[in-house]
Amino acid sequence: MTDFVNFPLHVYATVFGLIITVLEANRFLTLPYIEFAVKFQAFIEEWAHLFSMTWGRALLYFFEGTLLLTSNTAWLDYLASIYMITLSVFALLLAVSTGKKLNKMKSSMVDMARAVNMNDLNYVAKKFDEFDKDGNGTMEPEELRALAAECNAPLSAAETEVAINILDIDRSGHIDKKEFMTWWKTRSYDWA
Repeated sequence: MTDFVNFPLHVYATVFGLIITVLEANRFLTLPYIEFAVKFQAFIEEWAHLFSMTWGRALLYFFEGTLLLTSNTAWLDYLASIYMITLSVFALLLAVSTGKKLNKMKSSMVDMARAVNMNDLNYVAKKFDEFDKDGNGTMEPEELRALAAECNAPLSAAETEVAINILDIDRSGHIDKKEFMTWWKTRSYDWA
């Protein structure tokens, strides 16, 4: 009878585990069949926008961890649940840290624009072009880090990854000028 009762929990844990795997697939762009995974990731993020944000993924990790914790069938389930819950806490802390730094970056750029008597949109566009070192019309992660550092909001490697996740709407791995300007014009929160 216990197996019958736990069966739905195992199904949910498996399904959400697969969703987590697909959401994180963009980190492994060299795997076979990754194009399908990226399309499925976009589908998930379109229908569950919550999962496109780091704090939303943290909630998903926490949910998955608690599902595994309730299944209480093996020590491996307990280890996996502790791992997922811990991961959710770190993801949430990372989201808050990144959000604050992106807000600081915006604020700093507004101040810099005022200091040189420029419209902030024109200034931001100019800064984007200035930090697009290779001139390809996109900002790579390293270029974003350099811009953030100039704005006194240095990003760690993990924070840069979260920032790219926020700014890179089409999931291409880099930020084009339109995506950057969209971020600039939208309201920011202290969590990403």
